[in-house]
Amino acid sequence: MDMDGVCGKEIELLVDSGGGDIMTLFELIDVLDAIKTPVHIKVLTKACSAALLLLLGGKHNPNVRTSCSLNSVGLVHAGSTTLGTMDSNAASDVMSFLKRYDNKIKDLILKRSKVDPKLYAKMAKKEWYMFGDEMLKYGFVDALENHAEGGGAID
Repeated sequence: MDMDGVCGKEIELLVDSGGGDIMTLFELIDVLDAIKTPVHIKVLTKACSAALLLLLGGKHNPNVRTSCSLNSVGLVHAGSTTLGTMDSNAASDVMSFLKRYDNKIKDLILKRSKVDPKLYAKMAKKEWYMFGDEMLKYGFVDALENHAEGGGAID
């Protein structure tokens, strides 16, 4: 990033999202993997779909940390798309491309979280909701914090 190290202050990214664009997600993950400025990603209420996967960005970067509260909610699911009025060939091409994204998401989760292949296979096609303690258990966040009282780790 061009702004890396300019201000020296930690960037605080507050997340309260029902999801987002998967293509944008992977660009943000690339930024988080490379950033030199300290970043703290905090889930305030919910991190669903792409927003939960964002928490895996920078997982191997010591400058990035993640947290949520006990009552924060995360969601892993198969995503959604609409094919509109395209013909069957175009729809087939889109579905083929989306399958490639499914594989990228699977790799991301298996390589950067504590979700093992057996659990992933069981939950991959479900609406897998979890609370903060489960997001911590499965490695989507690094810590639980009491955000209502201005931060601080929960023991």
